[in-house]
Amino acid sequence: MIFLFYFLLLLLVLAGAYFLLGAYRLLVRREILFVPTSNAMLPALAEGMGIRPGDAVYDLGCGNGRILIALAEREKGARYVGIERDIIPYILFKLKLRGKKLPIEARRADFFGENISEATHVVMYLIPSMMPRVVEKLSREARPGTRIFSVDFPLPASWRIRTLPPIETGHYGRKIHLYLAE
Repeated sequence: MIFLFYFLLLLLVLAGAYFLLGAYRLLVRREILFVPTSNAMLPALAEGMGIRPGDAVYDLGCGNGRILIALAEREKGARYVGIERDIIPYILFKLKLRGKKLPIEARRADFFGENISEATHVVMYLIPSMMPRVVEKLSREARPGTRIFSVDFPLPASWRIRTLPPIETGHYGRKIHLYLAE
């Protein structure tokens, strides 16, 4: 009985520490917290991305891997890379991959430090304050023709990224913004 008490106390302390860390990152450092993409948006995203065998799809800040898993189940001939910095969503991602034979690589890293130059498709669900840095990264690393998808939030204008009409999801007016690296 005492073991259960200490175990629950440990879980409570860890949850509190994770909450405080998240609050610090959101309020002080203005960084994003893990918010999963709605399952209702996945079919429109998968259809709009037009992934083919041989493509390389990168998810920047992939969270629990929901997008990549849905895409990989639809087109197994492509290669998928999910990059997530936070430990809890990364662990959830790895757990969701267990037992699945999908061509997905999960990386625990800050995507700003990762090379994404081999990507043919880039997908992200990030907050607006991060977008200027993302555009700088994409301008440096994305090859001409790379298709870029941003769930809900548009990228700022850039000389190397052409804006295409957004994909309507039919889910509460939410959009997937589509760009093409030039």
